[in-house]
Parts: sequence; C-alpha cells; structure tokens
Amino acid sequence: MIGNQMFLLFGMLVLLMHFSSTETTASSFDCPCEFGSFISPEDCERMRPTPIIRDSSHPSTTIIGPWISSSAPTPKSTQTVFLNGSYLDDTDDREEKGKMFVTFLVFVDQPSIIDLFLLHPDGSNAAKRVPIITSVDGGADTTVYIDQTVQGNASIINGTGGTLVLKNVSVEVNVSVTVSTARTQVDNPNFNGNHVYVDGLIAFFQSAVFTCTPCTNICNSNQFEVGEGCTQTSDVTCRNITKCGAEDQTYLLTPATATSDAVCAPLTNCTENQFIFLEADNEQDRVCKNISTSCPSPEEFISAQSTPTSDITCSLPCDQCPVSQSTQYPCDLLGSSGSLLVGIVDETVSTEDRTNTSQPLL
Repeated sequence: MIGNQMFLLFGMLVLLMHFSSTETTASSFDCPCEFGSFISPEDCERMRPTPIIRDSSHPSTTIIGPWISSSAPTPKSTQTVFLNGSYLDDTDDREEKGKMFVTFLVFVDQPSIIDLFLLHPDGSNAAKRVPIITSVDGGADTTVYIDQTVQGNASIINGTGGTLVLKNVSVEVNVSVTVSTARTQVDNPNFNGNHVYVDGLIAFFQSAVFTCTPCTNICNSNQFEVGEGCTQTSDVTCRNITKCGAEDQTYLLTPATATSDAVCAPLTNCTENQFIFLEADNEQDRVCKNISTSCPSPEEFISAQSTPTSDITCSLPCDQCPVSQSTQYPCDLLGSSGSLLVGIVDETVSTEDRTNTSQPLL
C-alpha cells in the first residue's frame, strides 16, 4: 500500500515538473547592425534561415545498437505525436547500455549561430542522466546531461517536445550531436526504469546574412526626435511639434526641444467680474483683472461701464454755470462737459475744464 502511494506521488511530481517548464524554443533572433545603420525586427526575422530538422530516417543520421521504433505514448507523458510518426527506444536493455548511440549531423550553408534541441518524449520510466555528446566543426567533444523524465519545452515543433542541448553555438561548417546510453542505469538511476528516448534534432538559427540600412532621417525645425534616435532596429523617428494658439484656446507653456514636444496649456477665462487686461498670444496666457467697483477718487464718478476688454471709466464732473451765465456746451446727463466729450474748443470758451461764458441774461 505504501509503495503504491509513493509511486502515485512520484508520478504527480513528474507531471508537475513537466507542466511547470518555461524554457522557450529559441532565443530572440538578432541582426546586429553597425552604428549609424539599422534593420527592422520584421526584416531581421524574415532573414532567419529555416530550422534544420533531423530524425532517425535522415541519411546523415547514424544509429548504432538494437534500438526499437515505437509510436506508443511513454508512461505519464502527454505527447502523442512524433517527428516521423515514431521514436527510438533503447528498451532499457542493461546488456546493451553504453553500446547504443544515435548521432545527428547538421551542416550549415554559412557561418551561423544556432540553438540545438534534442527532441524526445518524456516519461516516468525514462533515464534521468542521458549523456549528449556534441562536437562543433570537428572540434573536441563536449558532454552535457539531460533528464528525460521531463522536457525543457513540451511543443518545440508540430507538437513534439524536447530539451535544449546547445545554445548560441557558433558553427562554421557542421555540428554533430550524439545521444549515448552509457551509464544511464547507474548514474542517478530511476527506479521506474532508465529508458533512453530519441525522436530527432532541430537547429534554430540565431544569426544570418542580412543587410542594414543607413540611418538617414533628420528632423527639421518644426519636428522633434522620438525615442532613442538611430538604433540597430530603427531609423530616427520624427514628429511634428504641437502648435499652441488661440484657435485651440491654448498657449505655449514649455517650448519644444530636439527630443521633446511642446507643452500647451489652456487659456485662462476671465470671470464675469473681470475684464481682459492683456490678451493672450501663442506664447503667453491671457491676463485678467478684477473690474473696479468705484472710482479711485471721491471727486470722480463712473462715466462709462466696463467692457470685456476694459475697466470702468472715471471722470471729474464739469462745473455748473452761475445764475448770471450760460454755456454753449452744457453738461450731459453724466455730468461731463460737452466740449470735453467732442473735443470742440470755441474761441469764447475757456480751455480749462470750466466751459462757462458770460452772456447777459434776457
């Protein structure tokens, strides 16, 4: 009973590890341009060479030992599709361990940087320490180990999963990848089994031959530069400077710079108790002042009411003529002399504010 419970717990742990894996298929493709030139990410991606796929049926693949071909899902695995409809299984044959190998060979048309993924089904009965031997351009062998009870990525291509074995490796001509069964039943053994599974190999290119375009865009005096300027992925981007003005009921608060837009602010609206003292222009806000409620001097009176653009008008009252005198320019209803209002000066009229002339009474 306890043994069955441990087996179930182990199976749940394997599934949890499988679904929690977040390793991506391939890193972002990069087209590094020299300073002063660029290539768009879209054009860069279009220049990425097609991934190279190898399975057990490819002429360049070498298979050594009594591997069997199987299309049955492995225990506790969710993968049901395989590259060529099936995968290779070493059947956990202890007598043949260390004598069974699968070698994939990938050639490149030009010097490239690639990521290599070994495609394999996962399974609760798979080996936890499978040796993967790689050699780049005929150089020294390098060995990494992968755990086949899980997959680094559950869907690398067309629903098949696997594990990254080489990342950003520079290849001039070719790279070989060999899956070995050596010591898989000894090193970090799995009590459910130590099967070695091989579905195939896929190479994703992370570099390519590409053409960069010189940055030529120059912003004019009515524009400002947006973003980071000329970068490896974009030319200089210019935008027109926002114009502030009365038509938009705004004025310039902050002038534009070479890399920032102008900042406009809404014009101040005078209240019903104010008049426009100074009208706005494109670079200055409107100035309002409170309308006066009385004249500054007690001797003055309000001779004209305020307007939207002016304060009240105050004037000194004209003199009334004595009983023995009369005037050609009598005071108006507001108390101002007619001569002051129309600017008429008669030779018989004093040039002072007094506008009386002596005439005999009839």
